[in-house]
Amino acid sequence: MSKNKIGRFSISATLLREWERFVPVFGNFAIIDARLHWDTQSVEYLAYSELFDEVDQSQAAPTYEITIDNNTFPVTVRAIKRA
Repeated sequence: MSKNKIGRFSISATLLREWERFVPVFGNFAIIDARLHWDTQSVEYLAYSELFDEVDQSQAAPTYEITIDNNTFPVTVRAIKRA
């Protein structure tokens, strides 16, 4: 079975108002879907990235927490455990 490095993450709509700050960050992701969630005022992204773990195509894309260092823009990801 084929594997993908795919995942989901969200960014606050408030933070995205300063979108210029995120240009270097989005270079780490190939966004394939974006959805605005009015209830949480966030945008959820579905993306491919070398930063994500491989998952089987038959599995749902895991959700990740994205951490950005404001000084040098290294991006780290951490999988969020499902309950």
